[in-house]
Amino acid sequence: EGNDDVFALRLSDKKIFRISNGPLGNYQVNASNGKITWSTFTADGYQLKQVNEKDISWKEVGEGMIEKLSPAFPVGQTDPTTIFLKNVPQQDFPTSKYKKGTRLLNFHSWRPYYEDPIFTFSLYGENVLNTIQTELYYLYNENEKTSAAGFSSVYSAWFPWLSVGAEYTFNRKIPVSNKIYQWDQLDSRIGLSVPLNFTTGRSYKQLNFGSNYFYRRNINKGFLKDSIGGNTGFSYLHHFISWNQQVPMAVQHIFPKWGYGFSAAYRHVVSDFTSWQFIGNSSFYLPGFVSNHSIVATSSIQEVDTLATVFGNRFSYSRGYTGRYFSRMWRGSVNYHFPIWHTDWGFANIAYLQRLRANFFFDFTKVYSRDKTQSRNQRSIGAEVYADTKWWNQHPLTFGFRVSHLLDRDQFNGLRGTVYEFIMPVSIIPR
Repeated sequence: EGNDDVFALRLSDKKIFRISNGPLGNYQVNASNGKITWSTFTADGYQLKQVNEKDISWKEVGEGMIEKLSPAFPVGQTDPTTIFLKNVPQQDFPTSKYKKGTRLLNFHSWRPYYEDPIFTFSLYGENVLNTIQTELYYLYNENEKTSAAGFSSVYSAWFPWLSVGAEYTFNRKIPVSNKIYQWDQLDSRIGLSVPLNFTTGRSYKQLNFGSNYFYRRNINKGFLKDSIGGNTGFSYLHHFISWNQQVPMAVQHIFPKWGYGFSAAYRHVVSDFTSWQFIGNSSFYLPGFVSNHSIVATSSIQEVDTLATVFGNRFSYSRGYTGRYFSRMWRGSVNYHFPIWHTDWGFANIAYLQRLRANFFFDFTKVYSRDKTQSRNQRSIGAEVYADTKWWNQHPLTFGFRVSHLLDRDQFNGLRGTVYEFIMPVSIIPR
């Protein structure tokens, strides 16, 4: 007996009574409104039990029984004669400054991520003092069909934040005089960024801007290696700014009910020759016609110099087309996202299917010739079906299937018709 029961102390005469009896422990007793309530453990977990005070059977516990009330499994160091702190000898320990380099890299998680047209797989780390974030990553550019590996690090103990990094791109190609010029490139950078958060009430607002200095080293290869000469290098600057504002999202929302975002980046060479690239993006999130539906409108523009661009293609092309690099490109898209079925179904704590959802879209891209005197439309309509899942009840992954109908001939291969695509997981981070 003992700690398996509930006991009561009558204050008038200081006597102890047993008011419950059971094979397992009874915990968290509460007396209120003429009832006694407590928690007891069962094979199905904890359950609440309750009894009216008038129905309680008060059984007095005698002095001999009180001695038996000590728990079978006592809490450590509860005997006042063996209080732990009384037996700790007084000691003096040396003090020293904490080494700021302790576990400087400290990699803790990984993430695949996709933002058209770039797929990345990253390994993330953060030091013990939370002042240095590190990323090792692999990158694939769908437009250029190139791969890259690199690292990035941000030091946030200062403000603005200081960032450094390097990226090695494999086997880039461009046509030169009916021949293919091939090279690898190494980009090293250092820069400053100013991340600001203006969140108030039910509105999330974030502003981020900064600049980076890059030094690029081209390692020439392939058929034109000897005619071009040895390896070449040059410097360029990268300036960026972004602003985002949105309202909080519920679990069943696909995108925010209200929100918008803008971003812009400008790159330009500062040594040896002239070359530049500008890209701007915007997005607007609006409520759909039915609850949990979302309307998403996006736009992008990219423009480069007409002589010798050296910067990679970062433009998000109309879906279904093969993206090419033109001197000027702009795009507008409208998407209507809606849930098909909130399945809320899982399997063996391994895979969890949150919902099936769909999207109808229309993309309009206009591309320009190198001298920007001619232009062509690249329009497409279509539908997408997505499955939002969680693996091991932790990692959200989205799979999908897309059908795109091309309204114009593809400027790359002349195709005009219907294109079918599988959409692989885009992010391990929730939207």
